[in-house]
Amino acid sequence: MKDSTFIQQGELFTQNFSHETPPSKPSSKSIEDLTQSIVNSKDINPTPYSYDRVSNIKLRYIARNENKILMEAFEKELMLKVRQTAKILGKKCRLGVVHKMCNQSGYIWTPQNEKITPTFMRDSEDWFKDIWNDCENKGLPTILIEQVINRYQSYKKRNKKLPSYVEFKKDTINIKKNYIRYCDCENAIFLRDLHNNVIKLNIEETKSVLVHKEIWLDKLKTKKTKASSDLKTITFAANIMFKHRQIIPIVKIKETDAYCAKSFFAIDINKSDKDWLTFNMPIDGSMVYPKPASIKEAETKIKKIEKAINDSLSLKPHERKGKGVRVDHPEFKGKIFKCTSDGRRRLRLYWKDAHKKLQKAINKLDMLKRIERFCVENQLGFAHDDVASGQQNGTFSQDKLKIYWVARAREARFPFEIVNPAYTSQECPQCGHRSPKNRVKDDFKCLNCDYENESHKVGAINIANKAIKAYSNKEQVFSPDSE
Repeated sequence: MKDSTFIQQGELFTQNFSHETPPSKPSSKSIEDLTQSIVNSKDINPTPYSYDRVSNIKLRYIARNENKILMEAFEKELMLKVRQTAKILGKKCRLGVVHKMCNQSGYIWTPQNEKITPTFMRDSEDWFKDIWNDCENKGLPTILIEQVINRYQSYKKRNKKLPSYVEFKKDTINIKKNYIRYCDCENAIFLRDLHNNVIKLNIEETKSVLVHKEIWLDKLKTKKTKASSDLKTITFAANIMFKHRQIIPIVKIKETDAYCAKSFFAIDINKSDKDWLTFNMPIDGSMVYPKPASIKEAETKIKKIEKAINDSLSLKPHERKGKGVRVDHPEFKGKIFKCTSDGRRRLRLYWKDAHKKLQKAINKLDMLKRIERFCVENQLGFAHDDVASGQQNGTFSQDKLKIYWVARAREARFPFEIVNPAYTSQECPQCGHRSPKNRVKDDFKCLNCDYENESHKVGAINIANKAIKAYSNKEQVFSPDSE
């Protein structure tokens, strides 16, 4: 097996994946010089290495002419009937008619241990006959009733009791059965509405479709019979997102990284604004990226809203009547929110919207795109720490950064590792000695070997080392061209 060159424990050395070659003596070069040297090296020819990653396919559709009219009518009628079904089921739960539910098949059991199927509920006047009676397509209502029951059962799992009502807020529906049909020769999706009208949806030639189409067809070939060997269609289950014109098949495919990582680019995320992101190797001559004003502004808004919610909850129930709270932020212009459940609900909606805007602000950061290009161009993996937002510290965008990098790694297919950051700022990257006394505020000095550096840089180096170890220990999948 060929060797792969990695940086670990503050040195440049050649490491075999089977760990047969021990690391050499620590070099006198600085960490920064060593990490840069691996990027600039022209002689590195690592063994091709990949591992499987699972992701879903997203298909964006276009409905034209009469298909557009049919699709819009289908969306409106379907969501109306689904919400009506959910209301009746909630009423049955309140009356004690429902004892338990089966999440897989949509069955319901009464307190008398009587099993009721979705088909029976569809045709029964005591259940949903008034809602679905005018539908010519009898199969689809059964699927949708199962979806409503599944939603209720999922709520019960989270809350330990049946809900009085589960609302379908978004125009999104999950069709679990193989109801939707994809035709390869037309690159289109076909489905039947509630009145058996066939709707044709053309698929945009997006990257996801182009990349995964062949995998789809390979799956299809295994199901074909000799009599239908020329047929290039496949039926599948999917989530339909009407608002975004997306169909997301409930089909999972396996992907591999585009290349084998020579080493890993890692970031240490800090609460401090001046060194918000600290890197293990320089990019554009810098190893630190301060927090941009757009991120600070978005975080401030979130904290102000959280404070208003906490101020409302801090009052005892009998003290809340007639009281209100303000969000100390210019955007709210002194608006008062009552200390009631409705007032807090409105505040939480603002809070969710603020988090969405924070995610968008992070997605637009040019530095993150530069890091991605740097990794791909130099065949580096990317390591991200797994630190989570705590109740005490609040958010400093670390959770949003993780969401960004997970999505980008799947899209661009570069090696990616999420690393536990525990003790990374206390462990010496040169000799491996770990002690809380190694770090004093932002300074790091190893008590064993006198290695010195900034604690955040040490953290980034150790995160990279952990990623290298995890990456090299993964099960290898060799491509036919690698031999």
